[in-house]
Amino acid sequence: MGEAKRRKASDANYGNPIRGLIVSPPIDINKSRIYIKSHQIDRQELKAALLFFDKLVWPSSRAVHFGSGPEEEFLEAEGILARPEYTYNGDFAQALESVCG
Repeated sequence: MGEAKRRKASDANYGNPIRGLIVSPPIDINKSRIYIKSHQIDRQELKAALLFFDKLVWPSSRAVHFGSGPEEEFLEAEGILARPEYTYNGDFAQALESVCG
């Protein structure tokens, strides 16, 4: 049996890629400063993301962590939203700007 046939037989998502998106609360980054507009993900943006993506990721770190609201907790329980923790040494605002900028 070829590799493709084996993967198709053993992987339910083979041929149907999972589409994911990194989400965050609304923030502004200005040089070395982060301005947090809200501590929760905007509900409309969350709903829009769920229309187009299968999985969502809301990263956190020891330096910046926002608690989940009821919608986020439900999505975490259903396995749709993941909250991985990342460690970064240095200017966190510049790291975000390089990723988001």
